[in-house]
Amino acid sequence: MDVFRVLRGHYLLLFGVAVILHLLLAYYAPDPNGYVYDFYSKAIILFFENGQLPEPGACFVCYHPPLLTLIGGGIFHVVEWLGGDRHAQLFSVALVLNSLSLVFSIYTFAIYRHYRKDESLDFILWALLLFLPVAFVSAFSIESDMLGSTLIVISTYYFIRFLNEENYSDLVLSALFIALAAATKYTGAIIAVYFGGVLLARYLRHFEIQQLKQGLVYAGVAILVGSYPYINNIKETGHPIIGNVAWDTAKSYPELYDFTSFSIWDVVRVFEDSRAIELNSFKAFNTEVLTSHYGQLWTDFTIFSRAKRHGQWHQAGFYTGKYMPSWLLWTLLIAGLVPVIAGFSGFFALAISREATLLLGMFVLSIAVYIAWFIGHYEWMLKTKYHLYLIPLWLIAINKAASCVPASIARAMLAPAVIFSAIYCFFFAVF
Repeated sequence: MDVFRVLRGHYLLLFGVAVILHLLLAYYAPDPNGYVYDFYSKAIILFFENGQLPEPGACFVCYHPPLLTLIGGGIFHVVEWLGGDRHAQLFSVALVLNSLSLVFSIYTFAIYRHYRKDESLDFILWALLLFLPVAFVSAFSIESDMLGSTLIVISTYYFIRFLNEENYSDLVLSALFIALAAATKYTGAIIAVYFGGVLLARYLRHFEIQQLKQGLVYAGVAILVGSYPYINNIKETGHPIIGNVAWDTAKSYPELYDFTSFSIWDVVRVFEDSRAIELNSFKAFNTEVLTSHYGQLWTDFTIFSRAKRHGQWHQAGFYTGKYMPSWLLWTLLIAGLVPVIAGFSGFFALAISREATLLLGMFVLSIAVYIAWFIGHYEWMLKTKYHLYLIPLWLIAINKAASCVPASIARAMLAPAVIFSAIYCFFFAVF
């Protein structure tokens, strides 16, 4: 598994196009006081100004694992030393996170190549990955999702290598990156436990002392590097995993974290009272489930939940304040039906044939935890970007489903999704 083998020939050329789009995204970034910097900028600023991690209740995300805050604070100090102002500091953090989406794509495709059966679809799926709007939209913003998913994907890559080659260096690297992921997002801790369970299952199946040593090495590295945020949360609140608001506030107003309906045709509502608006820093709004949640597979935002602005232009990114032409959003949603349906079909085919079982297990566990988490929480938690690390499985599933038809037909059916995703990324970058 040569992770960088994809960066050759016309694959490299397409990667260069993606790099240019990301540079345009950075160049045309909105005002630094806008939502593009999200709430994590507050935690970073507090850390930079006070010289220590903020208290859990100091900001909206201060309960979160602190790796992004630590990295952002380090970048702030470097930019200050170079003479940059607060705008330059924030921009630099966002630029570093923006570059991670490209690293994410490389490792994602390496995992895909390991499991896929049909090489004839590699290039078009590489293009779909590079121009996937949900990843592109999440790229240039100060938030932990891209960082966390990138670390999980890298860890998964080395974990797969270890399972195939039994190389201790791969195991240590996997444990290190998943520990860093756990220090970034709670999701990382969940996947860390899952990988540990896989190693334990191997040991119980064969009862070999070597596999016991492997498990201990993995657990030792992961716990040593990634356990601090969870120990601190237990110390502060009595619970290892805390949401985005102060713990006492969440307990005081549980009614703010609930749904009115799960029906596909009904409207999901956020409670429209002053407390909800104050606590969540969002204007409460109604969302049509089918359209917006399918749209989140592509743009990750409820793009049709708000009134039209600027004529026929819809809001394309909640955090960015950017708007897309209505025709492009609708076309993107229609074109995306093919890879989405192929992904679902391929997923069941993989499950029946018991292929890519490691990734299937990650998917089942992630979705189960996701459902358990958002039940009793707020609507805007329904975001695809929380599960970007599952994209390798999606590509493998598409490949599996497409193997049922001639390669030329499969490429032709996927081409519209790639083309309009690329157009969307360009529009999103420059408008």
